[in-house]
Amino acid sequence: MHPMPKDIRELPIRIVLVSPPADVTFAVQRGKDELVSQLRSTGADVAFDVTIGIVQSDGQTDFRGPFVQGPRGGRFVYVNSGTLAGDAAAGWTRRAKIALGGISAELIAALDAKPKHVLRARIAGTAKDGKPAAASVPLLTAWELART
Repeated sequence: MHPMPKDIRELPIRIVLVSPPADVTFAVQRGKDELVSQLRSTGADVAFDVTIGIVQSDGQTDFRGPFVQGPRGGRFVYVNSGTLAGDAAAGWTRRAKIALGGISAELIAALDAKPKHVLRARIAGTAKDGKPAAASVPLLTAWELART
């Protein structure tokens, strides 16, 4: 386990891959190369629940923690597939980059008012080439509240 430092607030998020290709291994990346929540898709939507940290600094929200990647102002979470998700026999090496920038202070406040909810992002699980989503992927809808 990687507990958050006491000055960092925990924020539950859910990343949903909508209609990913079947028979593909996916995992969330923690740190530089650790894989978490590894699973094999069936073609149905798959979801990953992780906890990120938030801090308020100079009136700005910033994201921290072992799942958070990238520089301040451009933070994101990786969802890996194929060899990057631990499937050595996969025919590809991909990872999708899910931006955290759309998580506003207002959305965090709305989450505070709704126990048993998470912030959810939905992305297309399949890229235009028919393979797993890769690179910076746009959200299908803005970050939103969802029941746990």
